[in-house]
Amino acid sequence: MLTQSQRLRQTIALTRGPMTALIREVWMHPRLGELYPEFLFAIFGVTSTSASLMRAAAARAAELALGDSVDDPLAGMLAGYYLEHAEEETGHEQWLLDDLQSLGIARERVLERLPYPSVAALVGTQYYWTLHVHPLAFLGYIAVLESPAQMEFLDEVSERTGIR
Repeated sequence: MLTQSQRLRQTIALTRGPMTALIREVWMHPRLGELYPEFLFAIFGVTSTSASLMRAAAARAAELALGDSVDDPLAGMLAGYYLEHAEEETGHEQWLLDDLQSLGIARERVLERLPYPSVAALVGTQYYWTLHVHPLAFLGYIAVLESPAQMEFLDEVSERTGIR
C-alpha cells in the first residue's frame, strides 16, 4: 500500500512529462536572451508572494488543527512546516531583483510594475485552495515550483544566450 506522500508524488509525476516539455520550450526558445527579463519578472511575481502565502497556509492549518468541529492532526504538522518553509523562502525575491538589475533593469522599475494577470491567477488560486479547501493543497504547488533545474542545463542555456 502506498503512503499519502507516494500517491502525491505519483500524481505530480503524471504532469511532469508535459510540464517538462513546456518548460524546455521556454528554455530553448530562440529569443530567450531577449525574453529572459520578462521571464524573471514573472518568476519575481510568484516568488515575492511565496513567504506570505506560506504564512497564510500556516495560519489556516493552525486554525484547523485547533478547530472544535473536526480532528485534523495533519493540519498541525502542516502549520509548523509552512512556518519553517516561509522563513527559508523569505528574501528570495531579492535574488530576482539582483538578477534583473544585472541585466540592466532597475529595481524600482520592477517594483512599480503590476504582476502579470496569469501570475495573479496562479497565486490567487493557491490562496483559494489553501484557505477555502485545505492547506494540504499548497504542497502540490510547492512540489512543482521547487523542482530544480540541472546545473549543466543552466550552463548550456547561459552559453547559448550569453546571459551570465
